[in-house]
Amino acid sequence: MEDVKQIEVIFNRKDFNDVYLPHLNASERFMVFYGGRGSGKSVFIAQRYLYKCLSAPYFRLLFCRKVARTIRNSQFQLFKDLIFRGGLSGLFTVKETGMEIVCINGNKMIAAGMDDMEKIKSIQEITDVWCEEATEFGKHDMIQLNLCIRTRRANNQMVFSFNPVSRGNWTYESFFVKKEFPATIIKTTYLDNKFRSPDYDKEMDRLKDMDENMYQFSALGEWGVGMDGLIYTHYQLANEMPAGCEIIYGLDFGFNHPTALVRVGLKENDIYVQQIIYQKELTNSDLIDRMRYLTIGRSPVYCDAAEPQRIEELYRAGFNALPANKGKDSIKKGIDTIKSKQLYVISDSGDLLKELQTYVWSKDKNQNRLDMPVKFFDDACDAMRYAVYTHTINRAPKLNIVFT
Repeated sequence: MEDVKQIEVIFNRKDFNDVYLPHLNASERFMVFYGGRGSGKSVFIAQRYLYKCLSAPYFRLLFCRKVARTIRNSQFQLFKDLIFRGGLSGLFTVKETGMEIVCINGNKMIAAGMDDMEKIKSIQEITDVWCEEATEFGKHDMIQLNLCIRTRRANNQMVFSFNPVSRGNWTYESFFVKKEFPATIIKTTYLDNKFRSPDYDKEMDRLKDMDENMYQFSALGEWGVGMDGLIYTHYQLANEMPAGCEIIYGLDFGFNHPTALVRVGLKENDIYVQQIIYQKELTNSDLIDRMRYLTIGRSPVYCDAAEPQRIEELYRAGFNALPANKGKDSIKKGIDTIKSKQLYVISDSGDLLKELQTYVWSKDKNQNRLDMPVKFFDDACDAMRYAVYTHTINRAPKLNIVFT
């Protein structure tokens, strides 16, 4: 009888943040990872699931967000990145169409959104569920997902990860006040992330100097602070852009920050906005490749005017790339232009929606409001403003010709 081939897979403790390692083999039914931005919690959760997928006799993960389309560039991309960086590509089959990852041992990790409940119900023998950005879910969503874990073949577990928002969110009441679900709660901040860059520390120090409340909220993950002075409070969700919109684009360049590209639909007094690229460490070559897969055509793309070389490269690549207006008072005027119209955000724009929840006016030392937003976590908001304001002021005036 032929011996079964054995493959040695090595996981190095140095590749994990120390604060999370005690939870690598945790077996509690409910676990909550929350806290400030940049803490590395999502990376650890993905590392943990790759470890379980490779080592468990039977494992089937459902990884999900509220809207299925937001998974591709978040959880699914994170799994792919970790598989590639860890030299594990030979052990996993990645199915792009269905966002499914199959291990060589038969274990699986399957993506689905709460907007595709029929797919979730059809997945058999789920052992684990990971709810990323759990504050986007409703409590009823969580209850439904919990009922989907029904296998007796392994220990069952639900993991929730999020940055805190308002105390009015169901997660605060259910996990922290009423404690309806006996969850193990792990709070971390960027200070716990040993892989953070010195530039990130500088960014957080700058945020603390600009707005202490926002620092407490975004950096330290405190509940219920930093929400005063929200700039956009009038937006509504939409499933898609309606027919007949004039389509334009806004682009905020980044590298250490995300590069944010949004599609904007203008129709009468309505603005529809959809995030279509939101990713760190994109070079211009990467960005051009990504944009070529999108149906942009010759629609105007209003870009951050501080990057003329990158704009020129996009123009030479065939895009109608134009510098956004960044003249005097353009930020305030741009915000006022958006606020003067009804704003709709397409529901798969997860990062833009998160930005809108923390996009606030800055204050002086006496806590008086200034006509300038806090310059933090605003990449998609900037891209939206570039497009709407520049396109609006560039429109040719309508001429009323009178011949007498």
